[in-house]
Amino acid sequence: MSISKRALAATGIGVGLLAVANIVAARRWRANPDPLDGEVPRFPPGDSIVVPTDDGAEINVRRAGDGPTIVVIHGITSNADDWGPVARRLVERGFRIVGVNQRGHESSTIGSDGFGAHRLALDVKQVVAALDLRDVVLVGHSMGGIAAMTYAVDHPDDLANRVAGLCLVATVADTTTADARVGIAVIAGRPSTTLGGDHPMIDSARRRAARLVFGRKPNWKLMGHAVETALRCPDETRIEAATALLAYDITSRLPAIDVPTTVICGTADIVTRYSKNTDIAEAIPGARMVTAPGAGHMLLWETPDMLADEIAALARVG
Repeated sequence: MSISKRALAATGIGVGLLAVANIVAARRWRANPDPLDGEVPRFPPGDSIVVPTDDGAEINVRRAGDGPTIVVIHGITSNADDWGPVARRLVERGFRIVGVNQRGHESSTIGSDGFGAHRLALDVKQVVAALDLRDVVLVGHSMGGIAAMTYAVDHPDDLANRVAGLCLVATVADTTTADARVGIAVIAGRPSTTLGGDHPMIDSARRRAARLVFGRKPNWKLMGHAVETALRCPDETRIEAATALLAYDITSRLPAIDVPTTVICGTADIVTRYSKNTDIAEAIPGARMVTAPGAGHMLLWETPDMLADEIAALARVG
């Protein structure tokens, strides 16, 4: 057999093995339980308001429910809808939920300052001021946690006047480490258009990419929701937001945070690793660390009941 024929044969075998592996994985993922019981992640019904920032951005804010206020902030390539399952549970418990669509995400515009942790923190300050929110519990997931943490250390007087508690979900305080930089490079590196189309192999590639944000028992439907959310995020936002966080490190400033704080992370999170979150909890005086065994980065969907319980408990303490 010639070298070219051998190469073709080897390629064919490789493609065949990959196809079999995809089929086996898909069957396993379909068999895994759906923590949302078929619920599609959508922010609860309510109203919305646009908050202009000092650099010309327009931040879309969603609101639902009545009662003590909880502000939730999503991560990169995400939007307020991703908080929907947790928000619905909290609305049913008598809380008012305010969901912030971060700049460049969903219908929020970018503004002249672009992205960066300190700009995102200033957005948080301007949103809570525009809505005149007080005694709130501020909750941030992933990049939303970065925005919340940075707001806390950049604007301590505002924090003291407006925030009763801080909840940091699957986030990171230092992106200068090698693993964090690799993660950011992965987020910024691939155009969304390469994951478009209806071919089964492309769908498989999309779900394998989405699998990275879930824990030990990823669910097929939730992986699809993750893909849909990511594809709605413009490449400009995804790339610029990710690269703007490359030199972020506020670990030395975390001991200055003096509001009740809960840090929550899954043990199978490979995006913002569990050890990084325990470091955050240890650095913030009196912070409480909550562990989600086997969960990955998308705690909002993987453990919505636990997350709602912990946020509600923090709100009551606050």
